[in-house]
Amino acid sequence: MKKFFIIINNHSSKMPRNGKAGKRFVSIDQYNREHRRHRRKETYNVYIHKVLKQVHPDKRISKQTMQIINDMVGNTFDRLATAAGILAKKVDKQTLTASEIQNAVRLVFPGELAKHAISEGTKAISKFIQNSPAKVVKPMNKNKNKDKQKKE
Repeated sequence: MKKFFIIINNHSSKMPRNGKAGKRFVSIDQYNREHRRHRRKETYNVYIHKVLKQVHPDKRISKQTMQIINDMVGNTFDRLATAAGILAKKVDKQTLTASEIQNAVRLVFPGELAKHAISEGTKAISKFIQNSPAKVVKPMNKNKNKDKQKKE
């Protein structure tokens, strides 16, 4: 098996082991190990913390508890998204609308919890629509352009 090497300029703040700045030969595997980037993991930790501070401003949460709640929120989101996707497929739609999400909430959550979730979701959607800038686009009437050309 052939090993491939690349040349790296050593003008950075890290000095090589031999103490000399300049170019050095490094295998591609070693280069990848040295320049590996950590992938950011998407979590709900910030939002969980905000809700905790709204409900109990003086309470704190441990890392382990935060991880458990984060997993629970992620699992719930997956279950809702799966149920909504199945509902959208059954009515031959490719876009998830508020009605599919609402029906998925009714299917996934039990009784009273579903009612509260639906009311909170409806409140959030109405607040979003109220705060979003109004986009009024008037369709261009092609007949008016033809009338203008005829008059000239």
